[in-house]
Amino acid sequence: MLCRRGFTLFELILTMAIMVMVGGLAVPLMFNSLYGDTKVKAGADMVRARWADCVAQAVEESRPYRFAVIPNSGKFKIEPYNGSLQDRDTAFLNPDASATNKSGLVIEDKLPEGIRFGTKDQPANTDGGTESDGGEYVTIAIFLPDGTTQDDVEITFGTKGSAQVTLRLRAFTGSATTIRSKGEGP
Repeated sequence: MLCRRGFTLFELILTMAIMVMVGGLAVPLMFNSLYGDTKVKAGADMVRARWADCVAQAVEESRPYRFAVIPNSGKFKIEPYNGSLQDRDTAFLNPDASATNKSGLVIEDKLPEGIRFGTKDQPANTDGGTESDGGEYVTIAIFLPDGTTQDDVEITFGTKGSAQVTLRLRAFTGSATTIRSKGEGP
């Protein structure tokens, strides 16, 4: 009876080639998913920081500030709120109302590439289609001079291949909470 005590060079090379091919397919998928989650978390941190800026400016200047986004894009804006607190969306879309007093902090910024905002009326489209280039800003939150907000707010954003993140802003306390949805992603 002939007993075999090892592997041939061909068997070893074939096994290594199969392992390299499987690894070559798995590693990019894993890193893309992790990178997408990191971008979404960075976007959430960016929005929370801007909300803190709004609160600080509203308290310091003793006037309301607003945070607005263009839905299905990563664009957002903070500026003094000069409109009526009862009719906030109409006042925001009226250029005369928002331009009456430009003194104060005005920031137009954008989330990391590929991250998009969604609102309760327009969820974020994260399927990889084109991002909205234009559109009207929609007021998401109005920060009052006492450090609170006018209403409870939830805003969702995400990117393709990653779970969406929802930021919840409480009106009475002005505190923000991050909620990770159980969507795509790992």
